[in-house]
Amino acid sequence: MADLPPSSPVPPPPPASIDAEALDAHSLPHLQALADDALALEREVARLAVAGGAEQLPTLAANVHRVAAPEQLEPLALALLAANGDAIGGAQLRLALVDELLRDVPPLTRLRVATQRLRLDTLEEPECALLLRSAERAMEQLLTADASDAAQAARLLLALHDATSGADFKVATLVWKHLTKLAAAFGGALADSSNGDAFQVDDVLASVIAVLEQCVLQLCDPRAQASEAALVTTLKFLRLYWRAFQGQLLSFLPALTSEVEASVMAIVNVAACLADVALLRRAPALPARVQAEASRLLLMVVALAEKLGAAADASASAREQVRVLLWHPDDDMVRAIQQRREEGGGGGSQRYAEADDEALLATTTTTTTTTTTSIRLGHLLAVAAFSSTDDNVLPAKDPSEERGGAKMLAAAAMLLGRFETCAWHEPVGALREASDLFLDVFLPLLLKVDDVAELQLFLLQQLVHPGVARQGIIWETWRELLCFGWDEARAAAVLTTLLSLAQCNDADATAGRWLTPDVQQALFEMLAFVFSGLPPPLKRLCVAEATTVIDALFSEGPAHAFTRQVASQMALLEHLVAASFLRTYNDDNDNDNDNDNAEAKDAWVAKYLPLCFECCGTVLDLLTANGAALAPAERGGMLRILDVCLLVAKAVLDDSDARGADVDELAAMLVPMSSEILTQLSFVDSGDGSRTLPRILETCTHVLGALGPTLKRNASNQFVLVLRDLARILERQEAGSAAVSVAWFASRTLFDVHVAPSDVAVVWQLFAQLFQRLSSGMAAAAASALHAPLVLDAFYRFLAHSNVPTTHPLPTSGAAVREMLHASAHGRFRAFFALKRLSLADADRALRAELRAPQRTHAFMRLEQQFVSRFLGAVEPIDSDQEPSALKRARHSADRDGDAGSKRRKLEALVAMCRRTHEMFGAGLSASLLHAVGEQEVDAATQLLEQLLASGALA
Repeated sequence: MADLPPSSPVPPPPPASIDAEALDAHSLPHLQALADDALALEREVARLAVAGGAEQLPTLAANVHRVAAPEQLEPLALALLAANGDAIGGAQLRLALVDELLRDVPPLTRLRVATQRLRLDTLEEPECALLLRSAERAMEQLLTADASDAAQAARLLLALHDATSGADFKVATLVWKHLTKLAAAFGGALADSSNGDAFQVDDVLASVIAVLEQCVLQLCDPRAQASEAALVTTLKFLRLYWRAFQGQLLSFLPALTSEVEASVMAIVNVAACLADVALLRRAPALPARVQAEASRLLLMVVALAEKLGAAADASASAREQVRVLLWHPDDDMVRAIQQRREEGGGGGSQRYAEADDEALLATTTTTTTTTTTSIRLGHLLAVAAFSSTDDNVLPAKDPSEERGGAKMLAAAAMLLGRFETCAWHEPVGALREASDLFLDVFLPLLLKVDDVAELQLFLLQQLVHPGVARQGIIWETWRELLCFGWDEARAAAVLTTLLSLAQCNDADATAGRWLTPDVQQALFEMLAFVFSGLPPPLKRLCVAEATTVIDALFSEGPAHAFTRQVASQMALLEHLVAASFLRTYNDDNDNDNDNDNAEAKDAWVAKYLPLCFECCGTVLDLLTANGAALAPAERGGMLRILDVCLLVAKAVLDDSDARGADVDELAAMLVPMSSEILTQLSFVDSGDGSRTLPRILETCTHVLGALGPTLKRNASNQFVLVLRDLARILERQEAGSAAVSVAWFASRTLFDVHVAPSDVAVVWQLFAQLFQRLSSGMAAAAASALHAPLVLDAFYRFLAHSNVPTTHPLPTSGAAVREMLHASAHGRFRAFFALKRLSLADADRALRAELRAPQRTHAFMRLEQQFVSRFLGAVEPIDSDQEPSALKRARHSADRDGDAGSKRRKLEALVAMCRRTHEMFGAGLSASLLHAVGEQEVDAATQLLEQLLASGALA
């Protein structure tokens, strides 16, 4: 707006200063005379404002209100705001004058002035702040006005939004915050108001849905290379719009007509976008701040779906419409959301397909699977959250028809199927947080089932479902219900039923009520998974059930009856030991329960560990003296006693409380005992198909692996005897599980053995026999999927870490591969070695590609959930700098790590050698060692160690 036009009559100059009384006497007649001339009135008000200054503005404003009609105040305020600030004593005085003029006007007038000016994009910050404050005050008053005024205010705010298009965050906040407050305050009355133009609540929702989906397009555009600040700004707008959408949808749901479907689609679209950003987006990696904010917004979306399911004031038809839309098939929803994004983005994938940039097209193609998965996941979270609070759960022709547990469990099965579809194309890491979020909304649906037996049967059916992703969710569901969801009495009753079902007795078997091996295995795995989180009384219940078989076998001896129940009890004990049940026996926050469990654990160890050694010693003596003359049944009874003894020893060894002197004392007894058991096992042919022989071998290798340093001292030739016995076992028994156990043991324990030069030839022959037999069965059709990778990894580690291949006089550098590996394994080892030589980036890409195979993904997830590394001193995979000279290849310098990384790995290898040296010297200095090492070598080693200790490298 320009200065006042020169044609207007110029009033006389104001006095230099004027007090309130003089201003009142001087201004009132002039204002009254000019009341009918808007332009002259504007000029007079401006002149008097300059004359009176800021202190006299309230008096001037009061006089204006006395002489001017109410309808004149709005154009007067707008004209003063548009005038040049210098003509009214500066911008600050002009804004203060307008503020005073608008202070006592009706709130609608004040809101109209503010929204009219805020449409301009050239406002300076002081004026914008003034107008925002004025609009805030007006809206506070309008929230207590009648519905007709509220409807007019809503129309003004919508017009302001349409004019500004959400360009300014403060203006957008003003619009949507107060539209939401109006919806909450007036609700249906606002929707029914008809003052002036008809107010349509569908228009409000349509507007907020439009800006919501615009934010979705900005976040999910595969071409976008936005900075962190830009992404955070987009998420900030998205949070504002989502809060407005949520408030208006809940307030207007009974009155909606055409926007119900659009609202449901917006919920799924936003959930899919946020799931993509927060849970699935990996490359390029998004900043942690962006992902954290997206996660918080995703929780808000899930919360809205829950509120819709529980909205008691919504009409039955509206809720049924929402229910039907949310339970639409996945494929239909994916197509609908993709179409909305294409329409909102001005062509979507069609624009990408027509792009000339091949990199852009490749990026778009790469993100197609992730986009589809994110839409499925967003849809799943929305429908699961809605169903968790919805009474009807599933759509029905008659919403009032009888509903019960069967209907809820049918919905739960459908949700699990949809989760499995989502998980089918995604690697493990992307699904962990999604699984947790899905579980949070899935559990309330199950807890609405009153019949526990019906729910228990459903969970057992899902537990044995072939879909591995579904099984993982069911494991988590069992843990939540047994540990937290049910009260202790109900959880104890369910757990007792599960234990009884898994441990079938002869009466059950006769009546045909026993479980198949696969079902029983799944049940035991689940029990082992949930054990660590169980309340202390339930832990004691599980341990008591598992201990029954120990008491029976130790009391009855080799003549015990081997029944289905004994076999199932031993399987339960095996799985609890695999879960390190003693380690978690006293993990409880209740100090009283913690003390009770600690005492119970100490009593258990004090009772069964001595019995373990006593019975094991007796059985080994009997096998050594009468092994050839024993009947198969008698030998089988003795082997089962050894099996139980080893499980007890493994349970005690895995206990985290056993450290220091306790481990040394255990090692002194367990290493000879395990070595002797392997010797006896090497004389036994493949068994009757039971778990006894494979379990003995697995437990023996576990115990010896945990006590590897003691084994490698080779006291009484124990290390050499173990190598010999393992080769015999591979020859006499079936190569399946035995080969996997032995290969795992070689990969984790035997790989870094260092022997004296005089013993290299003997050890070479033993390792050659071992690896020949391990590698000969890799190509067999019955071989386990773990067989070949474990064997190749064990051989690779052996070549990289042991001095046996480099010390033995080989004719050529490749003789170790030719002589130790079976001929059929040479090509596979070369391919394995090439994978080991990949750079970190290439290896990461190869791993991600491999993990996208769903069966491998979820099998890995279940192994990771069930088992943890329980071996002391586990060695990390070696890098190229640790490869032996026999395996080195010329490599471009760009592929080598930096000097710092290479030096660090070499120092780590040196530290490991120092520890092994310390263990070797623990038994004292032998005469052969004194003669083998020269004095100068000792001095050089001492000097090096002193330097390292001074620098803290070996601290």
